[in-house]
Amino acid sequence: MKANNLTISIPTVSPRCDKNCPYCISEITWKTKPNPALMLSNLKKVKNLIKVSGVSNILITSKGEPFLNKEMLQIIMMEFRDYWLEIQTNGLQLKRNIHDFVTLLSAGQVNIVAFSVDQPWDVVDLSFVFKRLEDFGIISRVCLNITDRFKDYFCNGLMENAKVNGVKQLLFRNINYPSNADKENKAVKWIDKNVDKMIYIRLHKEMMEMNLPIIREIKETETKTFDYNGISVCFSDYCIQEKNEVSDIRSLIFHEDGHVYTSWNTPASILF
Repeated sequence: MKANNLTISIPTVSPRCDKNCPYCISEITWKTKPNPALMLSNLKKVKNLIKVSGVSNILITSKGEPFLNKEMLQIIMMEFRDYWLEIQTNGLQLKRNIHDFVTLLSAGQVNIVAFSVDQPWDVVDLSFVFKRLEDFGIISRVCLNITDRFKDYFCNGLMENAKVNGVKQLLFRNINYPSNADKENKAVKWIDKNVDKMIYIRLHKEMMEMNLPIIREIKETETKTFDYNGISVCFSDYCIQEKNEVSDIRSLIFHEDGHVYTSWNTPASILF
């Protein structure tokens, strides 16, 4: 079995998250009970697994906000600091405590911090965070979650806004949910009501009409990365990948319950 990357879900604490995103994918996919002790116990086995699976990069995330569990975050970063290391966040904790966290991130040799935002002005508000991370050699990636809030914005303006405010990588993300999601779920209902995919399609069309240079293309995910005046830009049609090949796994998931899975969408994908 081969895998492209390992995703580690930091155990949630109270509160699970400090931002109430109405489209939260974590509220749609299945939940498990956090077990930090088992996670720590299985660390050596997980590191052996990714070695034989050919994993080269580590993504740290959470079913909540990973920076709220600073103790476990520090442990995981130090354990995997020799890998290409990325952390996902809503950015609120870094905005409030960047001077405390930047030292922690640097010590953990973090390469990329990926910020999930849903309003264009969030990029402006986080600009000082991007600058501070850059001082320590850490790349800021912004994931724009495209909802109806973007209906009056144009792709060129969004890309320029990212560039002038210190973003190095920009991702336009289509908000959706797994095919087997509960239609009565609160977040699913919100997405159905507030996400017009035509806005995402329009933004993508505008970018394609600019004929930007292609930097790289990943055939497995059909993802193309473009060059907009020195920053990378790409589009993602999904929030999570539902299917994996039998022999080649896109992502191994080290969940907060201490077990390893191959899918966010079902506990049946458990490995050990």
